[in-house]
Amino acid sequence: MLRTIAVTLAVLSFLFAPAPSYATPHVQEICTWYDMSSLGVVPEYNLYADVPFTGLVRFVPPHTMGDKDYAGHGPKVTANVEIGITRLGMYANIHMKAVETKADWTTAAGQVFHLWFLHLKDGWKLRRLGIAEYNSGYLEVAPGSIFEAPIPPVDEWTYGSYTVEYLDTNHKVDTFQALPATQENPMLYYDFVGDTKGGEAGTRTLIDVYTKYTAYELCH
Repeated sequence: MLRTIAVTLAVLSFLFAPAPSYATPHVQEICTWYDMSSLGVVPEYNLYADVPFTGLVRFVPPHTMGDKDYAGHGPKVTANVEIGITRLGMYANIHMKAVETKADWTTAAGQVFHLWFLHLKDGWKLRRLGIAEYNSGYLEVAPGSIFEAPIPPVDEWTYGSYTVEYLDTNHKVDTFQALPATQENPMLYYDFVGDTKGGEAGTRTLIDVYTKYTAYELCH
């Protein structure tokens, strides 16, 4: 009888004993750099790239004043290109204004927000962005050109703002190197068209922004 009670108590003690506590194993994030300049749709990398992440952004500011012909009077051109990161990818915020230097002050002016968009599958996130260059066929991201992606609740982070001002004196394309000429600057150069033959404000007056290669570190 005593043996039966002892066995019963032992069984009850086992059944109702608190569950043993085990330390939660550390799960290390897996992060990989991807060169976004040449990727299209890459499902095996759990990544979808809508558009090339390197190359040209063109903006034609709308006509806002006067007739549409600068007629050899400039224009005076002012442009600002702001580059930054969102949790969705990289963006360029472009402002341009081209004003005739005589009455009737023909003007083309405006702003555009261009986003190189990332679509990430569930569980993936953008960790860092790097300005990259090819060296002997290999993509290199210099330590000084790596930028952390914004963390919620911050939606975006600007890491460069670049301004060009000049007086257009011809009908040619005017090219300016993006300064400062450092690896950290994601811009390569800008092409401007101010005056042309005939009316151009709102149609042919424009800025072309050329960017360097961009690499993204994605984690899951």
